Amino acid sequence: MRARDRTEQENRRKRKKRKNRRGLWLLAALSLLLAGTVAFLGIFRVREVTVEGNERYTDEELKQLLVGDGYANTLFLLIKSKYEGLGNLPFISEAEITAQSPGHIRIKVYEKQIVGYVQYLGTNLYFDKDGIVVESTAEVMDGIPQVSGLAFSEVTLYERLPVANEDTFRVILNLTQALGKYGMAPDDIHLSGSLEITLTFGEAKVLFGTSDYLEEKVTRLAAFIDSLEGQRGVLHMENFTEDTQNIVFKEDG
Repeated sequence: MRARDRTEQENRRKRKKRKNRRGLWLLAALSLLLAGTVAFLGIFRVREVTVEGNERYTDEELKQLLVGDGYANTLFLLIKSKYEGLGNLPFISEAEITAQSPGHIRIKVYEKQIVGYVQYLGTNLYFDKDGIVVESTAEVMDGIPQVSGLAFSEVTLYERLPVANEDTFRVILNLTQALGKYGMAPDDIHLSGSLEITLTFGEAKVLFGTSDYLEEKVTRLAAFIDSLEGQRGVLHMENFTEDTQNIVFKEDG
């Protein structure tokens, strides 16, 4: 065999050896990368979720909505919540995710203050303290009163109810907060065009008149509310003042 042929064969063997060596290094690097990825996903896989601040949603509903099924990753969720947010949930104004450990996250939610709902075109529109419509649903939710008497021609989800009187939602908020202190939840809050208030509890109506002396009216009503159960008639409080001693209930019929 000529010297040139031997040299060429030797060069081919060296090239093949170098190629095999590079292949082994690449395989080792890929194996390490795969192992690191598996370890990363395993260590930071969400195994435990703690939920705080929720009333409208259950823990399980929020876990499903914000974390989902499968192999959710703590770091991915933290990055997503920081840069993209956690989506638009009807009754949630803000949600924060913090890591308690690589596999344990804490979700803190801040719920919107829903003060009532109106019926419109066969659906229930729930609105917050500022009158912003946050949900449209056929469901009637416990503890949230219906508000009737409001006049508007059209409604847009996530926008303010287009009422004429700017004081409407201030009156509703003050009223529902005052009633809530005594655990009173009327079936309906009716507001006239001049914002005179009528409350409905079953078959009984309470004429509140304007929002003057609102706290005092609610306090006095709390003393009567149990006796209104099962009654049918009207409790007159529209002329209530600080000096009012007696209020009158007139039965129907």
